[in-house]
Amino acid sequence: MLILVIGLQGCKSVDTLKNSSYGSGYYIENTVYSPNGSYIEYPQLYGMDDQDVEYKLNNMIKDFIMKKSGITKEMETFLLPDGIIWTDILTVNYNYEITLQTSEILSILFRGSSDFQSSPMDHYTNQEAYGLTIDIKTQTELKLADFASLNEELVEKIQDAPAVNSFGENIDEEEKQAMLGINNIDDKNKILEGLKNEYAFYTYCISEKTLIISIPVAHASGDYMLLNICY
Repeated sequence: MLILVIGLQGCKSVDTLKNSSYGSGYYIENTVYSPNGSYIEYPQLYGMDDQDVEYKLNNMIKDFIMKKSGITKEMETFLLPDGIIWTDILTVNYNYEITLQTSEILSILFRGSSDFQSSPMDHYTNQEAYGLTIDIKTQTELKLADFASLNEELVEKIQDAPAVNSFGENIDEEEKQAMLGINNIDDKNKILEGLKNEYAFYTYCISEKTLIISIPVAHASGDYMLLNICY
């Protein structure tokens, strides 16, 4: 994971939390789902006046991360060359951060890893991030385009951002640019297309003053980057 932080004047970091206060008209409690060696933390909302809305939002959050993780998907079973009947194994480990909680918007960033074993000897591990931003009033998922124009200016802000990896280590400018691999307009359009269509490793969430956007990088570099764009 490569984390880009676009530091504009007046932009401050926003503390994240799991269990929240009631100031937004509801509070959040941490929930854990841990089947067969996997571990998924996700938030659930409580204390709302409208119990139907609360129920719908909680199902929306749970369904989102279960679908994204793939943990509820039936694994494929097939016959290996040596005659062994094999069923694919998927193990995931996710936690989350609440990046924004108000009476109107809830934004969540899920982060973690997945390990996919396609045979007794072969397995693949990916670092992953999934953002979910919800309109509390309408119980609908908000898209990145609801908050930002998907244009060349956005890509330029990405290019100007300082970076750290998933272990919190700073990445120098030369290495960062090499990881980004933005050399021409086609490269910029590829990023914009990924953000628009929400391709793998492209996601977003919001904080009080920033957009937090995920863009993929090479697997050897950590699979994705996160960037903070002040607005």
